[in-house]
Amino acid sequence: MGRKKHKKHPKQGSQAKRKEAPVGNNLPYKSGLSGAISHALSTGWVQNSGVGFLFFFIALMVALMFSSQVKAAAVTFALAGTVFLWILAGVVIRYSNEPQGIAFSLLFKIFEGSHNPTHGVFWCRYQSGFGDTLSPAPAVLYLTVKNMNPSPLLIENLEVSVQKKGEGWVPLRNIPADGCKWYWIYGDPTKAALLDMATLEPRIHSSIPAGETVPGWMFLATTKEYPATEGDSVRWRLRSKDSAGVESEYISPYEVINNRPDSITGARLPVPFTVSGLREDLSKLFVRNYEPLPYK
Repeated sequence: MGRKKHKKHPKQGSQAKRKEAPVGNNLPYKSGLSGAISHALSTGWVQNSGVGFLFFFIALMVALMFSSQVKAAAVTFALAGTVFLWILAGVVIRYSNEPQGIAFSLLFKIFEGSHNPTHGVFWCRYQSGFGDTLSPAPAVLYLTVKNMNPSPLLIENLEVSVQKKGEGWVPLRNIPADGCKWYWIYGDPTKAALLDMATLEPRIHSSIPAGETVPGWMFLATTKEYPATEGDSVRWRLRSKDSAGVESEYISPYEVINNRPDSITGARLPVPFTVSGLREDLSKLFVRNYEPLPYK
């Protein structure tokens, strides 16, 4: 496939320091007391007792201003404050003992770190400033996301990184589902197979019911060369922040890379994988590494 030369200067996002979860543990790393307090403040018992406490505080201020029934107002205010604090403490203790945040499970992984725009198995076709454009997805995941909270939430931010054994972590860039048509190209771009892939992104950015699990595909791009090929061992790190303010982290165990599934029919894969049956010639499309701004 011919392509134009295009100079790129990808920027690597900074990574905030966080405590890492134990390797192989798919339970979320949660923000402890802050997460429990956040959930407690959203409950009806705490909110109603807080409103009552505020009401009696205003009543005490009025009594002090007019020197009327000050003692009774002060006693009532103290009792309301005590009730509020006991309710808050009880609810915080309850939530601190319950799982919070997001639990991840990786069911399928592909990674190709050459950063070569002509290498790939899964390809995104989209419109860019170069016209009909084709970009490979060097990293492909099929995963599940479980809401561990007792109330619905959505994921506000999800970061994915990969690490080759003995090397450092490298952040990956998400390829948005919107605007992409996904193809399987196994060596011959004139026989590209159109895919029907249920992507994860739109599902996790809408409300996930309490205790529910959402599955889906993620397609990601590398921002630089990161040599890791067949036979190398890599692991994955997922970090999320949900609408309840809880930060979760999952680190997978190291696994040997296997980027060559035996079939594209899905019959021999453990995850949903649907080929539409349509074959297209994509050999004339402009080929490049995916970047977030399509007109640069």
